[in-house]
Amino acid sequence: MVYIEAVVLPESRSASDVISGEAPIVQQAQPSIPTATDTPPTPKPQSAYIKPDKPSAVPEPIGYLPFDAVDQPAEPLGDWMIDTEVLPRGKSLRVVLKLWISATGVIDHWALSGVQDDDETLARRALARLPETLIQPAFLNHLPVPSVRQLEIVLTR
Repeated sequence: MVYIEAVVLPESRSASDVISGEAPIVQQAQPSIPTATDTPPTPKPQSAYIKPDKPSAVPEPIGYLPFDAVDQPAEPLGDWMIDTEVLPRGKSLRVVLKLWISATGVIDHWALSGVQDDDETLARRALARLPETLIQPAFLNHLPVPSVRQLEIVLTR
């Protein structure tokens, strides 16, 4: 039996928070209004068994709206195109990824933000067909817009 669980991660959650076993956030946090006395949060260290995605020579795409800036976020129109058959039987793999989705619902770019147990090669093999996933684009003021979102996906075979 194959299980795929996807959870939306707000930009405030890091891959290490998720991979280290913290429960996913189900509700969206209410944005706070910064004041002049607010100090930026101290970055959390990476968990010992998280290997962040290698820095890419290609800069991150620009012009994509963040998850919390759209009226309706982009959603898959069916199942995620993920090949869990590459996983050994009984293996679970938790990955955190970032998706850049066009206004036409195409995954233009994706990147791993974190991988459980340093299985980046296995994760990339399982996610190779991810751009084939049919996506309903995000909407802002009833118009489709390009957007970026971060997801936690737990793959189990």
